[in-house]
Amino acid sequence: MDIAPISQDEAFHNSFFYFVKALNVMMLDAAAQCEAMGNFNVAWEIQHDVMDTGIALDTWTDSYLTQVEKDQITRLVALVKELPKAALESEESAVNHPDWAKLRIAAFHLLKLLAGSIEKNREFFSR
Repeated sequence: MDIAPISQDEAFHNSFFYFVKALNVMMLDAAAQCEAMGNFNVAWEIQHDVMDTGIALDTWTDSYLTQVEKDQITRLVALVKELPKAALESEESAVNHPDWAKLRIAAFHLLKLLAGSIEKNREFFSR
């Protein structure tokens, strides 16, 4: 059985869906983040979920996102990448690190900025 490769549209929308999902988790308080991520290596998982999908979206060749949206994704990815080691430990105390507070705020603002693109993403998956 041959499996057809997914389209460029579907690949983008899948990446964007998982990026938004990661932002929604990032926006939660520490206890809720731990619960959402299964209480295992939470800080590292969130960091990589945001970085991996954010980098993919930022380098996407087609213009699914505005330049402002891409710039803000790049900014957030940079903040996440710069987390100190103490903010990436595997215990809940890691996501209680003060650097996570600014990330929660940044995720909230980025989700507001991406509202139109999030709606287009929902429409894509509801077809």
